[in-house]
Amino acid sequence: LAVTNNKGDRLIAKDVGKPVLGMQILSELSPDILQNFRNLTNAIDVYSPIPLKYKELILIGMFVAYGGERGIDTHVRIALQEEIFAAIIYALPISGVSTVTQAIEIAATVIDDIENVKKGI
Repeated sequence: LAVTNNKGDRLIAKDVGKPVLGMQILSELSPDILQNFRNLTNAIDVYSPIPLKYKELILIGMFVAYGGERGIDTHVRIALQEEIFAAIIYALPISGVSTVTQAIEIAATVIDDIENVKKGI
């Protein structure tokens, strides 16, 4: 998959040799759209009285139900480990065992990656 911006520049993560994440590609293709998306999410955050911790857990559950792997990856980095798995498992009746176990695997991989970075591995 070769992704280019409107200047024809190929968007590749040099250090891993694979296409950069969708948000990075979106920022290159249309920074205005990405900024408007961020403005929307910030406005929702300002409006909501829900503490950040709970917002992240809600988002994890929504991404599990939707099957959004990247969203799971992003929001797992913010929440606490025990709560992450509880939020994922809570989606079981809605999303099914296959989706939930896949989300558990994604979360476990992200948590391992974070721990390895902390250890300097």
